[in-house]
Amino acid sequence: MKHSDEQNATPEDDAVLMTVVDEEGGETPKQGPNRTPWWIRRHWEMICFVTIAMIGSFSMRIDLEETGEVTALGRFPTPSMCLSESVWHVQCPGCGLTRSFICMAHGDFGSAYDFNRVGPLFFIVSVFQYPYRIIGLRRHRRWPFGRLWGRIWANLLIGLLIVNWLWNVRCGEVF
Repeated sequence: MKHSDEQNATPEDDAVLMTVVDEEGGETPKQGPNRTPWWIRRHWEMICFVTIAMIGSFSMRIDLEETGEVTALGRFPTPSMCLSESVWHVQCPGCGLTRSFICMAHGDFGSAYDFNRVGPLFFIVSVFQYPYRIIGLRRHRRWPFGRLWGRIWANLLIGLLIVNWLWNVRCGEVF
């Protein structure tokens, strides 16, 4: 069971969540049952998630000249990835992020911005996850640069996605 913070922990999770704080403010997990503390698992999960996204971005291509079709490994067409657009024919706030990531991976920054104005920033933040998560693992910290920093970035990115979508609604690009 994963917890967003220690306040939601149950007594049976105490062995997993207990840490020792050293002089430098780092946290070292105490030995408990054969389980890894949730925050260490979260760092590794994020590293794996970003790695999959990056491999996908670099292995896909977009035919910008003719069809606009996304292909994997240069020749295999991929289905539409947006459920909202496929079912209701309405773009969601994240529409274009996959294509934006693919363009960023191949150095086409202009097209990345055209597909989703927030896409290039999401790509940069995703790449930044590697050093952020490694620092968290090395320093044994849940939030390497403080909890507030992570919340500010998360809320900023979600807010920017929504503002971008509202702008698209205003311009008539969503429906």
